Amino acid sequence: MMRTLTALLLAACLLPAPVLAQTQTGTRPSRIVLIVDATEAIRQPIGMIRKGLTAFVEGIDAQHEMMLVSVAGTPQIRVRPTLDRQQVVKSVNGIFGTSGANVMHRVIDDVFHRFAQNTEHRPIFVVVTAEG
Repeated sequence: MMRTLTALLLAACLLPAPVLAQTQTGTRPSRIVLIVDATEAIRQPIGMIRKGLTAFVEGIDAQHEMMLVSVAGTPQIRVRPTLDRQQVVKSVNGIFGTSGANVMHRVIDDVFHRFAQNTEHRPIFVVVTAEG
């Protein structure tokens, strides 16, 4: 489990470089949707998750919108699409592991239809989960 989590956080932290490279070639801004597993599985590695997400959020070019969704059974929209990075970082630091089960593909589909389908911004989904 920890190797999977570490790999996902590492991948998330490496994502900004390609995103930034694409924006410099004139493509449209993105809407980055962070979906974070907030079930009991993240209780032990929560510090590592917060640190990785904070680095990711702060590393993304300011022209891209971001939103944050945590999921522990029911998706919770923690931050609606915004350019305000501090609002996202503050909310990241408030994520805790709670009881609940996730069907992540349904959450992604729901969030896509509600927040990414009808925008001029190019949607990018980053999912952080501690379960395999």
